Amino acid sequence: MSEQAQDTAQDIFLPPTIAETIVFYISLAVNLANFFPIIYALVYRKFPPMRAQHVGITVSIGIGGIIFNISYNLVEGMAKYEGILGACKLWGAWIMFTLGLGIVMPAINMRLVLFYRIFVTGNTYTRSS
Repeated sequence: MSEQAQDTAQDIFLPPTIAETIVFYISLAVNLANFFPIIYALVYRKFPPMRAQHVGITVSIGIGGIIFNISYNLVEGMAKYEGILGACKLWGAWIMFTLGLGIVMPAINMRLVLFYRIFVTGNTYTRSS
C-alpha cells in the first residue's frame, strides 16, 4: 500500500500569470481610489447639488461595487492563492455575493424606485437625507 500525499491548494490551482497579477493590482488601485470621491460625497452631502443626488444610495452602490470587484478578483485567482481563499473558494464567493451584490442590488433597486417616483409619477418629494 502506497502512501499518497494530500494535495495542497498550490498543487490543484495554477498560480496567476504576471498579466493577471498586474490586472488585479490595477483594479485594486482603481477601486481604492474610488474611496476618495465616496468620502467627499459623504462629507459634503448637504451641499444643494449633491443633496438631490441621493448620496446615501450612491455611496452604498459604490462601496458594494468595490467589495464585489475585489472579492471577484480574489475568487478568480488573480491574486496569489494563499490562505483560506486558496483552499476554499466558498469564503470569497460568500463575500462577493452577500457583501458585494447584496449591497449593490438593493441599492440599485431603491434608486430605480426613486427614479420612478420622479420621472413617472412626477413626485419630486423623496425621503433621502
